[in-house]
Amino acid sequence: MDINKFTPTGKLAKKHLVSLSGYTEEDIFEILHRADGISKSLAVGEKPVFLKNKKIALITKGGLTRWRLAFENAVTSISGEPVVCQMSGSEVENLIKDKLTLSAILSYGIHSLVVQTSEIGDAEAMEKLVELPVINGFGKFGPLEALSALYTIWTKKGKLENTKVAVVGNPNLTDNQFLNAFAICGFNITFVCPNSYSPNDALLNFCRQFGEVEVTSDLKSGIKLADAIYVVDEDVPLSFAITQDKLEDLEKSPLIIHPLPLTENGLIGEDIADSPIFCGLSEAINLPLVEMAVLSLIVN
Repeated sequence: MDINKFTPTGKLAKKHLVSLSGYTEEDIFEILHRADGISKSLAVGEKPVFLKNKKIALITKGGLTRWRLAFENAVTSISGEPVVCQMSGSEVENLIKDKLTLSAILSYGIHSLVVQTSEIGDAEAMEKLVELPVINGFGKFGPLEALSALYTIWTKKGKLENTKVAVVGNPNLTDNQFLNAFAICGFNITFVCPNSYSPNDALLNFCRQFGEVEVTSDLKSGIKLADAIYVVDEDVPLSFAITQDKLEDLEKSPLIIHPLPLTENGLIGEDIADSPIFCGLSEAINLPLVEMAVLSLIVN
């Protein structure tokens, strides 16, 4: 489907955003179009009021991180009030087991709950316990970061349709929502990884429902036709590093997709991080827009 020909309805059937695996291409396009509309409103000095008189709670195990700042920016930018609850791991674990206490907390004028922990299971558990919209705010591989990557590709390439993406690195990381996002939007995916890291059958079968899928251990051939290169640099040999010399003689100038922060001794060379094709900063800047879009669509 061509996102540029998609007509938004201004509504989202989904009540929660814990994972993108249950979302459709239309659901994702609805979010991306809303993010684009909010971006244009903010650019001319308008302040959307989607969350007027609404409180959005953030449950986080982290401190003052980029993701927390993005959340607070997103909520206040569309006239909402952020409520940050910083907890230890054990406190979060106890909370998701105590339905009565969680229900009491959420009765204090809270309209939605964003769960920003390192375990997708935390958001899933809370989704089952409460009636309010629950959003998985997990950073790096979470659904909001994945949607921000899609929005970045759309705004930079002008399209999503028939996008070829090379996934370089370990594709089998648990709960990697980027792969869900790419597959649902019909991207043609080439997994580029050591043979020992080849994607499992469940992942391959999921992706093949939506588009073409290839697997190769040859970096040069794997990225040759890519519109975008998504780098998953967790425990992968440096022979798979993306450097300028490996991008020479490609048929296209691919976008390099990678959620910040960069991994020390990872697969992104310094020459790439400083180049115009690296989208890590753009993805980070676009993250609050995506959060605004999701909140505005699921919080009534």
